[in-house]
Amino acid sequence: MACVDIEDLALSVSEMKRRYKEASPSFTVYVNGQKHEIKETEVDPETTVLEFLREKCRLTGTKLGCGEGGCGACAVMSTRVNTETGTMEHRSFNACLTPLLTMHNCAITTVEGLSSEGSSGPSMSLHPIQKVLSDSHGSQCGFC
Repeated sequence: MACVDIEDLALSVSEMKRRYKEASPSFTVYVNGQKHEIKETEVDPETTVLEFLREKCRLTGTKLGCGEGGCGACAVMSTRVNTETGTMEHRSFNACLTPLLTMHNCAITTVEGLSSEGSSGPSMSLHPIQKVLSDSHGSQCGFC
């Protein structure tokens, strides 16, 4: 299965399970550059990207707001290779609605992944947009 498509979101859970079992006993997803090899037995087919990010990866910058895809608090970016053109495609999507199993071979970038490379913890370097927002005492809904 490729990265998330609108058609994939309309699939029933049983159809996702069937396709997933036919595809492979494990799948790979990259989160902020870190590879996660996930075994079939380690994930419930109904697990969302948001649950995986917050519970398994301990990345809490992505929030659960409305749980219906309207507020944008759960927005993250997916990156995949377009096999027809060979180019990278970046798209924002709602992590609260997207099943983790639809992200095979995709890269996910969260708000934590925007900080400068190699930085972590309280002294990490913020992305320039994050710095301006912080310096201006701004807030954000999550979509941007």
